[in-house]
Amino acid sequence: MHHSVPFEDAPGFGGFQFQHVATVLLENQQSPVLATPIVSVEHENELIQIALKTLSTGGADFGDLRLGNDFYRTLYCLDTNVTEHDQSENSGIGIRCLYKGFWGFAATPDLTPSGVKRCARQALSLAKGLTACTPSEFSLNMKNWAPEPPHRGVHHTPVAICPFTAPLEDIVRPLVLGATAALEVEGIKQISSNVIAFGRRRIFASTEGAHILTTHCMLDSTQTYTAVANDTSAYRTIVGANMAGGLEHLIETNYPGRAAEAARDAVTKCHADKPAAGEYDLILDGHNLALTMHESVGHPTELDRVLGYELGFAGGSFATLDKLNNFEYGSPIVNFTANNRIRFGAASQGYDDEGVVCQSFPIIKEGQLVGYGTNRETAYQIGLERSNGNCRSTSWADPPIVRIPNLYLEPGPDPLSLEDLIGDTKDGIYMMGRDSFSIDQMRMNFQFGSNMAYRIRDGKLAEPLRDVIYQSISTEFWRSCDAICDADHWQMHGVFNCGKGQPMQLAKMTHGAAPARFRNIRVGY
Repeated sequence: MHHSVPFEDAPGFGGFQFQHVATVLLENQQSPVLATPIVSVEHENELIQIALKTLSTGGADFGDLRLGNDFYRTLYCLDTNVTEHDQSENSGIGIRCLYKGFWGFAATPDLTPSGVKRCARQALSLAKGLTACTPSEFSLNMKNWAPEPPHRGVHHTPVAICPFTAPLEDIVRPLVLGATAALEVEGIKQISSNVIAFGRRRIFASTEGAHILTTHCMLDSTQTYTAVANDTSAYRTIVGANMAGGLEHLIETNYPGRAAEAARDAVTKCHADKPAAGEYDLILDGHNLALTMHESVGHPTELDRVLGYELGFAGGSFATLDKLNNFEYGSPIVNFTANNRIRFGAASQGYDDEGVVCQSFPIIKEGQLVGYGTNRETAYQIGLERSNGNCRSTSWADPPIVRIPNLYLEPGPDPLSLEDLIGDTKDGIYMMGRDSFSIDQMRMNFQFGSNMAYRIRDGKLAEPLRDVIYQSISTEFWRSCDAICDADHWQMHGVFNCGKGQPMQLAKMTHGAAPARFRNIRVGY
């Protein structure tokens, strides 16, 4: 087996966001739960050989599989009370094959030799059925199937505190302490909290000879503070350090130390006014930008969406192939990097679910569109000799599809603090955190809200605002960016509910940004 795919440090690694967990996670610690094989390693290997042999002897041109366990743990609290706690796991195998250029896929939780053999035959039967009833011009020419060395590797997401074996009280404690502090703030009426942990142990194997074992673990948490005052209500939310890893990220979020301030923000919003409709210079923090880049850069640059594969469900993309390398997506200071090797990244799983090594590559460089996220089937359409490793499935029961990578906005190269950026802004709005959003089916026209906002007047933060919504067109928005803070202000934020596919799969990825300024953006209804 080869060594684990190395992680790369984020632009702000070692800064304030990682001060508690950076050192403990430098070693590749593995969750003992995720390390446990299904029955035994010998049993897993037997099932893999049965599946691959069934595909090969049945005439498949190519076949692969994803065998593994998925683990979930969810916790919900209202004020200081636990209202729901659930823990589950499931195991199974998903088998995919190509026969004369057409795909077949089947999955089963029956991990007996006969069950796996039956599943492989079903996948092959579906592929042969499509071959028999579909014009050949719709098939995949195997000459265009991007090559990838048949890796034999192991990769583990570092987990300092396993969320699947930790006592319930260890998970509840930071949420209860945060809620207790918030309830002492006058006007706070309710606090809702949740923690969602997802983990998996997965073996990828293929008829090409690949055999890859990965374990991956991610944690998502939020706490929302609702206030009632001034004959209205408002809320403020702390979104946790939602990244790959374990309960160390819940501790890192520090709900007990941040809750009272967030609760006071919620009360403040009850007394705040909406901004007058008009155009403003906006300074958006990294958390707010995470969702904006996800929708207006991440989804439009998924190559299967660009090619029209998504039109039946979640829309297409304006970033068509004719724009590659000759389209002004943003201003010259806008650089977007896709990096599925970044430490703590939710999509940093070592290898994607086609057995392709996770990579780092540019999507937008100096404002120009220069790349897309691909799989082995689509890479040739933009002249790539191999996929850049962005094909993932949520569960063993799902076929892998192109997904958004860990995508981030590069920080500015020159020293620039948030205070300096505000001081350089005469008439604007500073927006923190993400809230409501919408975007059209081609990923062009959008509107995004913020969780907290302040008016900027003559270089200083002025009165608080509520219900701030900004509207723009994706390219106009990124072209208006004229300043980005430096790496000391760069932060990562996870998106753990990215929906795509039919049936829909919820994928997870991490975004990052430092506060940035956008000139003359429409605000108001």
